[in-house]
Amino acid sequence: MRPNLEKINLFLYLYDIILILEIMKEEKIIKPANGYLMLLVTLVLFFGSIFYAFNQENPLYLIVTAISFLGFFGFILVNPNTS
Repeated sequence: MRPNLEKINLFLYLYDIILILEIMKEEKIIKPANGYLMLLVTLVLFFGSIFYAFNQENPLYLIVTAISFLGFFGFILVNPNTS
């Protein structure tokens, strides 16, 4: 006797919903830290490494410039009353 796959799939679907409802009983409120300090650090690192690359004539600072440039992509602007 072959089990009815539709009934099994329905049971598994409903079981998943029950598990999700048990896990997510309340909404978690996350308050991230202010990003102004990290923005300042990234700007100082970026422009400082460019300055030292020209002053010291050392290409190592250009690598630091490239790494600090990647740090700018981590900033996100969230407007008020939006999520």
